[in-house]
Amino acid sequence: MSGFSGPYNVLEDVVRRAYDRVILEFPEACTCEQCKTDTLSLALNELDARYVGSYSGETRVRVELESTQSQIDIWLALRKAIQQVNRRPHHDRV
Repeated sequence: MSGFSGPYNVLEDVVRRAYDRVILEFPEACTCEQCKTDTLSLALNELDARYVGSYSGETRVRVELESTQSQIDIWLALRKAIQQVNRRPHHDRV
């Protein structure tokens, strides 16, 4: 594990990248940093964490997360989270 700074949740990276695509479906959604953080937090809490402790583990998990079912699960979790944050944004209460 030389040079690897694990453990970390690979799903966070994948969900952050997916957010940039899914948010385009919601032009009315606020994309301020607080709303984005709230959305990512809600979506990640809906999904099972995928922690890794090595480069080989990271590669394996990233391949698994490219499956159609994983992509659908991530998309659905993000859509649900975006809708929830849109209903009650907290950017003005922080």
